[in-house]
Amino acid sequence: MFTNFEKALRGNDFKDPEKGYAAYIDVDSFVNFFIVQELSKNIDGNCRKSSYMTKEKGRKLRFCHVWDYDMAFGVANFFPSNEGQGGNGPTGWWVKCYGPGNNYKGGWYYRMFQDPAFVRKVRKRWNELYPELSRVPEYMDYEIARMGSSAIERNFDKWRILGSRTYEEHVKFLKDFYVTRLEWMNKEISSW
Repeated sequence: MFTNFEKALRGNDFKDPEKGYAAYIDVDSFVNFFIVQELSKNIDGNCRKSSYMTKEKGRKLRFCHVWDYDMAFGVANFFPSNEGQGGNGPTGWWVKCYGPGNNYKGGWYYRMFQDPAFVRKVRKRWNELYPELSRVPEYMDYEIARMGSSAIERNFDKWRILGSRTYEEHVKFLKDFYVTRLEWMNKEISSW
């Protein structure tokens, strides 16, 4: 199944829903996976590793597992930056443009984005999710307040991971990255 999917994706008929890649994958799950990985600019989200799929008997390949975000939201400092793709910062495409081995224009998503039907699905799903995604910073504030300072202190007493930034500076960095990335992606996707 996996080999057939890749052959179909690389083939001349890759856009054909019956002969191309869509015959082998649950396209909607690939759209959702793209959005969550790209929004977080997760270096592991370009299917080079830590990207797990499910294949149930009689069904297509699908993404349904979301994990491994230790190199997401601007903390991976070794992003390549080709043709204005933004490097580690909150702008520029990652999952869309880079494949395994950080191969520029060599991944599955780069090819799928050459299919107008896939682009339409991404734009439609993005527009459905955007209002809720816009509320994430507010949700972060709510959860931080609910958690309380003693939980934060206990966490960093146990796990000495703060480094040179304070907790508040880490939160600000994450929120700033997220908001900038969200708005950049919204502008880009709206122009498709």
